[in-house]
Amino acid sequence: VQNVPATTTVDIIAAYDDVVLRRPVTVNGAPATVSTLTLNVNTVTGGQGGVGHVTLAAPAPAGHVLVNLSGSHPALNVPPNVMVSAGSTIGLFSWTANAVEATTAATITASYGASAASANVTVNPSVAKNFWVTGLALSPTSVLGGSSWTATVTLNAPAPSGAPVTSKTPVSAV
Repeated sequence: VQNVPATTTVDIIAAYDDVVLRRPVTVNGAPATVSTLTLNVNTVTGGQGGVGHVTLAAPAPAGHVLVNLSGSHPALNVPPNVMVSAGSTIGLFSWTANAVEATTAATITASYGASAASANVTVNPSVAKNFWVTGLALSPTSVLGGSSWTATVTLNAPAPSGAPVTSKTPVSAV
């Protein structure tokens, strides 16, 4: 029998031909509560994802605890629940983000009974990678060891706003 957050009565039904027998069974709820929800990453680009860690305040009772999960925005793909095995306090789940047009704030929530915990996620739009190097200029083209120089890289199109600039120093003679 799956653990439930509160005591619940369910009917067990047996039927054969015209005879139907019904008997109630009481499933006593366990006092499990969600303590925290943490994510290994909180900022992703569409198509990426991460791992969520749901922690209970005390070890799950016999029969395990099935914690409900939800995402606040359609950009998130979150499973409907995560199981915390009997005797454990942690349940792990994976989640992913869909592509978005603009930076999107969202929340993943874990809940069980009256307890809940949330974690924030930022989903950034993917940056198109249709760029290539069309030129490389060095100034000066001949230097003494220990001197400085400048390299200018030209792309086929303007780099997107916020694109990383990389530099590498020192350069060794080969």
